[in-house]
Amino acid sequence: MPFFFNIFLTIFLASGFFSFGKFISSLFKLENILKKISNPSFQYALIGISFFLFLIYPSFFLIKFNKFSFQFISYLLVILGICNIYINFSFLKKFLNNLFSSIKDKNYFFLFTFTFLLFYFFYSLAPITSADSVAYHTTVAKDLIKHGSFPFHSYDFGSLLSGSGELLNAFAISIGALQFTSFIHFLGLISVVNLIINFSKKNNVTLNNRCLLILLVISCPVLLFLIGSSKPQFFYVCCIVLSYGLLINVKNLKKKKETIKSFFLSLIISIISVQAKISFTISLFLIIIGYLYILKNSYFNFKIILLGFIIISISFLPIYIWKEKIFNYSFYHFFFNPLPLNIPGISDFYLRAKQYDSNNFPLSLFFPTSISSITTNLGIGCFVIYFLIKEKFINKIFFIFCILFFIIIFSLVGQKSPRFYLEIYLLSILLFTFVINRLKNNLLFKLFKILIYLQSLYVLILLTFGTLVLFPGSLTKQLNHIILSENSYGYNLYSWVNNVLPPQSIVLTNHRGYFYSNVEVIYADFIFDVPYQNIKARKYLLDQIKNKKPQYILFYNFKGNYNYLSYNFKNCIDSLYIKKEEVGFFESRNPFNRVKEKYNGYIFVIDYKKLPGCVTQN
Repeated sequence: MPFFFNIFLTIFLASGFFSFGKFISSLFKLENILKKISNPSFQYALIGISFFLFLIYPSFFLIKFNKFSFQFISYLLVILGICNIYINFSFLKKFLNNLFSSIKDKNYFFLFTFTFLLFYFFYSLAPITSADSVAYHTTVAKDLIKHGSFPFHSYDFGSLLSGSGELLNAFAISIGALQFTSFIHFLGLISVVNLIINFSKKNNVTLNNRCLLILLVISCPVLLFLIGSSKPQFFYVCCIVLSYGLLINVKNLKKKKETIKSFFLSLIISIISVQAKISFTISLFLIIIGYLYILKNSYFNFKIILLGFIIISISFLPIYIWKEKIFNYSFYHFFFNPLPLNIPGISDFYLRAKQYDSNNFPLSLFFPTSISSITTNLGIGCFVIYFLIKEKFINKIFFIFCILFFIIIFSLVGQKSPRFYLEIYLLSILLFTFVINRLKNNLLFKLFKILIYLQSLYVLILLTFGTLVLFPGSLTKQLNHIILSENSYGYNLYSWVNNVLPPQSIVLTNHRGYFYSNVEVIYADFIFDVPYQNIKARKYLLDQIKNKKPQYILFYNFKGNYNYLSYNFKNCIDSLYIKKEEVGFFESRNPFNRVKEKYNGYIFVIDYKKLPGCVTQN
């Protein structure tokens, strides 16, 4: 099978989810609700994936899955996707003809937007390269396929954050559709852009302002960070935005049945997002409160509230009860925190995660604070909130409350990284469609427009560069090797490990890019958070590693030392197994984060029976 066929598998799998979403929409008669806010065709993929996970994710903790289960379901979706493309071929042909006609008509903004989206399309189909992606987001997916269970190893703190996003990744990875893990973000982007277009039309937004609204979405710098990533975040941000869109429009629904369906559709989509990342809980809460506030309880009787409670319970309880059994930690704790905080040392990891990216907050929301963070901010579009506060629009008090409540609460209890505020940024743009026409003569708005145009040009240049550098790696095996060896964190190191260790080996490491490892890896994630002086946590976590019986230990450094930060393993080592000079460097798809100086690789034979006493303080 040609290497580039993985791209077709990705597209067929996405088409399969599209068909499933269309079936769900037809079964529950959701088309009229969707037509009020968007072209339903641009939402079917999101609905298909959401309902698929709504059914599969809780079931995963009740029914035994194996590699065959993942592959069987994935290939069924691929076959469904191929049939969908065949059946709708005439529609696709008509769509492409209209597309090329628009280009021939020299609609320059359309051409500019099309170029943007085309590059995002190819960018999302590039190989997996981001450091977070080749850490737990894809390695957990590999473990799910191999073992049929989410990880419960206490020493790998990051993997304990995994959820429905990693489960979705597992289905794609099981059949080699590696690009699907990032391609779903492109599907989400198309969904949001179409929402903006339809809200603009409903509010009679002028063509120039409609163009600006689209630019506010596609030129947001953090999209470069998220769309080319297997991190399960942007797709679920788009699901939340779709839920907000349904909420904004609910007052325009004339039939009681449609109103109730809108509520439950929003609820299910939002629940799936929370299952992927608990940070979406705030939006889930605001969306539920929003329906109660806007409808003034007129549609919510005891049966509806009970059904909503049952849906929430079915969605979360199987997961949380499984966690209670595994970690001996009461299930209700997981409604507020995905981590079992009773594990020694994990509270240190939790505190570090909360403080991540907090140094330059809130400035980091608007502007890059360093050359290496040019794709992690939300950009100039954040100033949209100022215009929303100044102007009147329907249900303004509630939605301004939502925006401010989210920012305040998340700033107090959540991470400060700009990507966690993206859902509220996109909600602001949806609301901006109600007021943008009134700002025609506003001097500040004119300056704002110029800055957005400049930001769009800068983001398009970066996107073009990223696409041209990375996408060719999906075309041939040779190009894939060349591009990953330059841009993907840990690829060179683990390629060497795969070549020199026996296939059934178990190796201890502190390098997080172990998606590329073909041998079993014990990733000692705890060393970054648990100080050596924490005797209780240190002993507990090293005993966990001892139970896994590692045969080898991997070091990558310049001086041949034996330490993982403050943990020195010299007394645990029997002998040097193999060494290679200049085995790799600190690869990164962001050239400003790349460190070209090469390090050496060392693999030692380890006597795991000496753990934990053999580990000393460095």
